[in-house]
Amino acid sequence: MNKFFLIILFFTGNLYGEQKPINPHPNMIGHWEGYGHEIVSWSIADSIFFSLEIFPDGHVEGTVGDAALKNGYMCLNNWFVRKLGNPQYLIGGDLEGNIVEKENIYRKKLKWLILDFVDGHYEGGFHTSGTFTHPWAGNKHWKLHMQMTGVDVLLKKKSK
Repeated sequence: MNKFFLIILFFTGNLYGEQKPINPHPNMIGHWEGYGHEIVSWSIADSIFFSLEIFPDGHVEGTVGDAALKNGYMCLNNWFVRKLGNPQYLIGGDLEGNIVEKENIYRKKLKWLILDFVDGHYEGGFHTSGTFTHPWAGNKHWKLHMQMTGVDVLLKKKSK
């Protein structure tokens, strides 16, 4: 195996954070809502609505599209990935129900809501569980199995 690759792997560890909940700054706690733009060609929906409650212990619950977020948590992105200019925070968890009910699109996990906290709001992108698949697999296969990805997530603090 390439020595350079082993050195990078050693220093980066898990590329997507420790998955250990953090205690967010008090300004980052509360109820947040907003949309993210889907960038997949196989879904008719063009955006996903997020409604999240972030608690002082880093626990997160709410909805991602039409699915309920269960066992949600906020953690720091990997230090090396952050140094390369990527967002600082990650929110992950299990999804219960269809993420897009109208199209019967189900995903097991919110793999990552990848966010920065900027001027009192969150901005970033998202990935769900699913596979990377071959381009010739077809829309039906993609809709059933492929990772859903989105950009331009903007979450603003809302009163309950």
